[in-house]
Amino acid sequence: MERFALKSSRLVLEGGEQAAAVVVEGGKIVDVVGWGELGSGIAVQDWGDRVISPGVIDGHVHINEPGREEWEGFWTATRAAAAGGVTVLMDMPLNSIPPVLDGRSLELKLGSAEGKLWVDCGFYGGYVGQGLGHIWDLAGAGVW
Repeated sequence: MERFALKSSRLVLEGGEQAAAVVVEGGKIVDVVGWGELGSGIAVQDWGDRVISPGVIDGHVHINEPGREEWEGFWTATRAAAAGGVTVLMDMPLNSIPPVLDGRSLELKLGSAEGKLWVDCGFYGGYVGQGLGHIWDLAGAGVW
């Protein structure tokens, strides 16, 4: 597995900014350490005084795809999010056509997102009085 570190004099942590490094292995953050704790044998990318911070989660977005992608689709919504430091979008269920109210509409939504995501996306399921059976299907499929 590839192991490397991202080093900056301005790493944003719980206590504020500090000089530190983020250690990444296999595409996942495995540690945050002071510069002196990096040791030898690890590739280091030095970001100088550029800020390294946790990503932002936007818990309420309306990605109108499928059905109204000319308003806002996955390609544009997730690229804009990435450009602004947002790493996760949570999509609201009722703006796409069809709205995400059951397992079939969720499959359509997920299919329309395929190959267009620049950030992670989560999905809410909707309820508009059609019976609670659909809610369990959606929950079983992993929506919120």
